[in-house]
Amino acid sequence: MYSAWAAQHSRAPAAPAVAARRRAAFHQNRAAIQAWNAGGHAHNQTLNRFADWTQARPDAAQGADPLLAGVVGHVVCVLRLLLQRESDSGLRR
Repeated sequence: MYSAWAAQHSRAPAAPAVAARRRAAFHQNRAAIQAWNAGGHAHNQTLNRFADWTQARPDAAQGADPLLAGVVGHVVCVLRLLLQRESDSGLRR
């Protein structure tokens, strides 16, 4: 099942460890989708091009990585401080 899906979505061959993680994530996501679809919900889910991603991967792609968020937050604070200092010094000129 995974091999056919990977070919359909042009998934490039990967190192054995990466391929094993992708395959495991795919089967875990497939099982979750099948369970959802068996639950009588108003809509069904299906496999898409992200079916071999773990939840951590889309979170990181959307900027939900806590380390990255902390760094970005720090940079924003420093930039605000620098802009405020520049603005304050501009008023004194």
